[in-house]
Amino acid sequence: MNLMKPNRILVGCAVKTKNKEYANLETEYLFRTLSEFSNLSNATKIACFTEVPDKSIKTVLENLGVHVKIVSVMDSRHAFSNKIRILEEGLKEDVDIIVMLDTDVVIADDFSKFLSTEKILIKPEDRNMFSISQWQSLYDFFKLELPTERFFTSCDEGKMIPYFNGGVIIIPKIFGQKLLERWIYYLNELLEEKQNLPSIFSENSRYFDQISFTLALSDSNLQYATLPLSMNYPYWGRVSNRENPEELSPYIIHHHHCILENGYIMYCPYKKINLKIDEINKFLKKSTKTKIDQNSITSIIAIRNLSMINNFDEILKRLSNLSLNDTNADLQYYLALSLHNTKKNLDEALTRYSKALEFGFEPFWIYLLRGSLHLLQNNLDDAKSDLINAQKINPEHHEVNRQLNLLKNAVPEICDFVRIIKDKSGYINYLEQAIKDKDAYLEQTIKDYQDTINQIKQSKTWRFLHKFDKSN
Repeated sequence: MNLMKPNRILVGCAVKTKNKEYANLETEYLFRTLSEFSNLSNATKIACFTEVPDKSIKTVLENLGVHVKIVSVMDSRHAFSNKIRILEEGLKEDVDIIVMLDTDVVIADDFSKFLSTEKILIKPEDRNMFSISQWQSLYDFFKLELPTERFFTSCDEGKMIPYFNGGVIIIPKIFGQKLLERWIYYLNELLEEKQNLPSIFSENSRYFDQISFTLALSDSNLQYATLPLSMNYPYWGRVSNRENPEELSPYIIHHHHCILENGYIMYCPYKKINLKIDEINKFLKKSTKTKIDQNSITSIIAIRNLSMINNFDEILKRLSNLSLNDTNADLQYYLALSLHNTKKNLDEALTRYSKALEFGFEPFWIYLLRGSLHLLQNNLDDAKSDLINAQKINPEHHEVNRQLNLLKNAVPEICDFVRIIKDKSGYINYLEQAIKDKDAYLEQTIKDYQDTINQIKQSKTWRFLHKFDKSN
């Protein structure tokens, strides 16, 4: 049992750009649930902003005992790297442990027993984005030795090197300075060398904060251990059965901004966890001061959350005026996804997927979904090109391989059929010919069957066995 005094522990987060999406609301959720569901209400608490926050959220946080820190942007080329400021600010405090949290987490139970002054603690990533050979190419680029240890991902059961989700990181202060220096160094190197990196990494620069952390951990040789799934439970659908999710009791829920417009955190696929989410939602409803800005109904998060509950018609309504030249890659993607799922306009869906890719959306998902749509429309060459590109990015992804198997089974006869029925008259002609072919087939089959019967009846064996049957 951890007997460390709460005032020797710092809990901090880095808040997104002022008022961006649900930033203020999520920050309040984090610290309210920390005070309600853990024994760390008296811990040192900080929230790092890169600009002066609204007076309303500042007042809320101060009433919760949270110190608002105004920090400079870590690197303008990478917004997610601002989380490093939490560690930097934590090192200034008289504490023993620094707990770094993303704002899109809520505390579900007291996690004090997981705190340590001897090892860095962090959970392996949810999904396997990079193969071992791809990691080897990056480590070779930086002239580092690839770690020999392997972990299973939380969701897709892929094996990977020590690569971690940055939503929950527990750092003994004694390790903090060395980790900070190496982390900043590799983040800068990744950004500076982006165009020279192995392509899979340059295409996924959004994750440079986590990739640089992994490189820093390898380079610094600091002691670390993995946190269980319960300490960073991801909302994203189902997790590996290896984790026994039906019985999982989470300490920290990483909801990934999955908040409904009534302020409730969405449900996950597991009943026991949903009971905890019910408890959290009930508490937050009666205690939260921050409200969702109704002007954000077309924000990326609001639109994405509608897709999470399959409300694609509402997305089409909200994005009906989105120009093809709008450079918001995320909104182009969600509009394409909605057109795809509702089958309202599949040609436009293809165009929107392409725009999303052009404007910088994550290539893997575009290749997979655009490829599956090409396959649906019988554009087999285009489907093959996209799905192979998706497979190059993630060779072990189940859905990619399933779609490629469907492509292999798209035999010429089926392709001809699809081409025939694309116009009405062709479809009618096909049916008429099929009926004629069926009748001719049945007539020939009956004739062949009767001939076979007659041949059997003429055989010596038949006559012998049925010599007392007068009907014969």
